[in-house]
Amino acid sequence: MIRIRRRLNFEKSFCVEPRGLSGGLCLLWKSNTNIDVYEWCDNYIKASININNGLKWQGVFVYGNPVFQRRRKLWHELTVSNRSREEPQAFLGDFNDILSQDEKVGLHPQPKIYLDTFRSFVDDNGLIDIDLKGNKYTWYSNPRNNFITRERLDRVLVNWNWLHIHQNVILKAAPAISSDHCALILETQPRIRIKKDFRFEAFWTEHEECKEVIRRSWQQEDGYRNCWNQFTRKRSRCQRELLEWSRRKFKRADKEIERKKNGEGWDLNKIHDCFQGNEAELITRTPISLINKIDHYVWPYRNDGQYSVRTRYHAAKEEKDLKEETKLNKASTSQNLREVWKTIWKLPVPGKVKMFLWKAVHGILPVNMNLYQRKSAVSPKCSICQEGDETIEHALLLCPWTRAVWFGSSLQLVPTSYNVGSFEKWMMTTINKIMREAGKEKDNILCTLGFVCWCIWKERNQHIFQQTKINPQRAIIYSQHLVAEYHNTTKVLNRDNKHIEGRKGERTRITWRPPPHNRTKVNTDAAFDRETGMAASAVVARDWQGKMITGTTSTFKTTSALAAEAQAYREALILIKNLQIRNCIIETDCLPLVQAIKARTPLAEADAIIRDILQLLEEAPDVGATWTPREGNCLAHQLAAMAAGNQLQRQWSVFPPEQVKNTIRREARFAILHHNHHKRLQDHQVSFSTSFQGRQREEGLPGRVEAETGDGSEAGGEGRQQPTNPNRPFSGSSSIKSIIGRNANREEADKQTNQQEIAQQRRRCGCVFTVRPGSSRQTQLYSREQHRSRPTTMEICGKSVAKVRRAQAEDILEDDQPAQRPHA
Repeated sequence: MIRIRRRLNFEKSFCVEPRGLSGGLCLLWKSNTNIDVYEWCDNYIKASININNGLKWQGVFVYGNPVFQRRRKLWHELTVSNRSREEPQAFLGDFNDILSQDEKVGLHPQPKIYLDTFRSFVDDNGLIDIDLKGNKYTWYSNPRNNFITRERLDRVLVNWNWLHIHQNVILKAAPAISSDHCALILETQPRIRIKKDFRFEAFWTEHEECKEVIRRSWQQEDGYRNCWNQFTRKRSRCQRELLEWSRRKFKRADKEIERKKNGEGWDLNKIHDCFQGNEAELITRTPISLINKIDHYVWPYRNDGQYSVRTRYHAAKEEKDLKEETKLNKASTSQNLREVWKTIWKLPVPGKVKMFLWKAVHGILPVNMNLYQRKSAVSPKCSICQEGDETIEHALLLCPWTRAVWFGSSLQLVPTSYNVGSFEKWMMTTINKIMREAGKEKDNILCTLGFVCWCIWKERNQHIFQQTKINPQRAIIYSQHLVAEYHNTTKVLNRDNKHIEGRKGERTRITWRPPPHNRTKVNTDAAFDRETGMAASAVVARDWQGKMITGTTSTFKTTSALAAEAQAYREALILIKNLQIRNCIIETDCLPLVQAIKARTPLAEADAIIRDILQLLEEAPDVGATWTPREGNCLAHQLAAMAAGNQLQRQWSVFPPEQVKNTIRREARFAILHHNHHKRLQDHQVSFSTSFQGRQREEGLPGRVEAETGDGSEAGGEGRQQPTNPNRPFSGSSSIKSIIGRNANREEADKQTNQQEIAQQRRRCGCVFTVRPGSSRQTQLYSREQHRSRPTTMEICGKSVAKVRRAQAEDILEDDQPAQRPHA
């Protein structure tokens, strides 16, 4: 339960443990609500509630027992124990009872004793039923005999004192998702939209059309005999027509500025006069340039915008197919089929199952209906149930035995003729629902969905061709076996792939990357609705600490998601130019857009916007462009989604919503951690360099030899000098000079020979020995660096090199001994 509470973003909870696999209650609340639970049992929880330090009220969260006798005993127990009826009270939950027959639709009416018992409970406690907005029913049964029972079992009952405190309360029913019950949403302090009063503008009288609008609205007859009703009716009509005329005639300055800023520079009146319907809609969606006023020819069916006969053929074919499908009122189009194929291709199932689903979606499975239409079958009837034509929907979803398979599987789906129009629509709806609600288990559920379809088809074929008896349980067990086998196989493969990808086998966490200290990062993103053509863009600027500097959002119409991303990018450049932000980085999660900007290549979907972006970038040479995955662009993505849903206020950048604040704090925390980690690495490098130099100074005895990794070509460097003997003092006497001159030739020959031998040893061991000037011949210290790939060979080679160098030093010492001078 703790995991569920954290996932739902609640801070506190109280639970009544279930008994076995049934029962159990749970109450969750946030920190701004004070709840004191003082009584509970298997069917209710009583608590004292105080929201935002307001007035306290008593809340009773009820679950009515499905058995009537126990439920009647529960109503009696709640009535007897209710000693605080003068205090504000609210009874909330699933009562498993209704107040009237109007609250139920089904084959059998509610027994009268059930209704009377529940009505007595409501009357004895002085409760009032809160009206439900939206759905009339809150519970739906599984279909029986092709009929679904609907009832309003969930409700909120309050007394008069509670209703006096919350006079504007609103009760809504959310859609039933992953449950047969609708969740109830009780808003005790709803935001009421105040209706604006009508105001007559003085400048309207300056136009002649205003008088005509007023005269036309007042001259219409309504048929009311009452003069007052006629007056109010005409007044309301006159106000409405004046507002519509003003909206058409005059343009608001703020709306016009917003329209120009978003690139919607089309003259809508002229377009709608010259074009009709879909053509005018497509024209107004096309984005235009804000800077470049020169028009260019662009072919939208190629990325580079160049015309080709091949793309023209495909475009004409798609247009022809669309017209035919519209004329025949078909539900699917070629675009929808491509979307279905993309979705099926991403399913975690084997290739043969994907091909089977592709054939089912395209309607080319050899069912009796298809065979009958091709003169290959005697009858289109289903050979199993003999109740209807065997279409693909009937064979896989609607046949009685297949419905038993779907309901008996772990999916527990109930396909009926009401929710199955076509296999394509049903498949897409089911997949989208699983992707949206399943969470971490979505791969396993999607795999089960594909294998259940496959096993149903196999069981049907065995019955037809091998005369085996239909057994739904066998199909269910076989599908579970295939799912488990496929899951185990892919699990092993994924583990092997992870082992190959990296030694640690851990996935690097992707988050927002902060910019350097002297730069600003601007993140952009866009949300696009393909059906309506509406898009929303978001631009947010932050510093290296993750603190938000500024941000902006806008909504507009466009043609594609790529065009929406490009408009968001252009919006970021305009914001940077207006605020004169220097040394900034613009980051987006649209890889094709970043590639086109860096390569300066056109994109037909957003040609005009790309030209604006390139020109703005020429004016701002200190602006960089980078790409990040979606996980690294969470804030801009969240703002774009909220702007598309009209969930942001005008001053959101000054007073951001709570969820936006949480995202900013989380990414700012990662930015600070990233900065501290980078600083520690720099400090570690500096300290390592300082300690290494200090260690060299401590070990810097005269005659040390320093080992450096290098190649053999450095063996004869210019920085090398032969070591000197510290036992003999240097002087400028002629005797020393004569000794050096006398042995110079022999020293040079021995030096070249020894250096060649040492160089060969260095090549073998991978070390270069450097003798510092001023080092002693007798007290040389040899240091060597161990080779990473061959440590044993390194040690052996190092010892051999040391022996050679010691032999060389002894030879030089013998040669440098001064000759005996004769006595005078």
